Amino acid sequence: MTTALDPSLYVRLPRLSVEAGLDLARALLPLVPSRPSPGIELTAKALAVALAALEAAVGAHGKPGPHPTGRDTDVRLDHAWRSIHARLSTWTIFPPDDPNRRCAEALLERLFSTGLDFLELHYLAEHAQSEQRLRLIDAEGPTSELDRLVGHPFVEELFDAHAAYGVALGITEPTVTSEPKALLGEPLRMLTEAIVAHAVQLLAFAGLSPDHLEPARRALEPIAALHATARRHE
Repeated sequence: MTTALDPSLYVRLPRLSVEAGLDLARALLPLVPSRPSPGIELTAKALAVALAALEAAVGAHGKPGPHPTGRDTDVRLDHAWRSIHARLSTWTIFPPDDPNRRCAEALLERLFSTGLDFLELHYLAEHAQSEQRLRLIDAEGPTSELDRLVGHPFVEELFDAHAAYGVALGITEPTVTSEPKALLGEPLRMLTEAIVAHAVQLLAFAGLSPDHLEPARRALEPIAALHATARRHE
């Protein structure tokens, strides 16, 4: 039975840095379907164990807490998105039939349908949500409208801040780290294998029933977002 999910997208991962591997695992675990199959339960537990092992290995080498650089770029990206939202919202002072107000409200709905809550997500999950919104801008072509209603410097800062965030997380460019590769390479490999095994079980789960397709798709979204980001920056 086919699942409408492309298995090759989920079982072949881009090369992961330690930081990207940690964030991907942390993003996947909270998305386990509420009624998982026995196979998913097993792979989720194995993923949690592999995550803890890599975290312990990183901690053993005295590496600072998660993403010291990422925190700075996270704040920068948050400010950029909040500025875009605020400047679009200012158009609501005009009458409801004002063309600029209607355009601004349409952009608010497309880019902020759930408000700004995505800025409170964990690093990788926030990056994935930001990436989705930038892909929407590219696909629907409202950049010129954003430029006009928000101002080009603000739009440019948004794209620059997102790119810097991806670099800091080790997603769009390799992050230069000081960890001994021989000591972190093996737990990273084990974590990567655990992620792939978990993806395989989610794909199998999706094929069991049409009702399972969307829960599986949501549970696999961090992997899809990682691939989309990698393609965007090729």
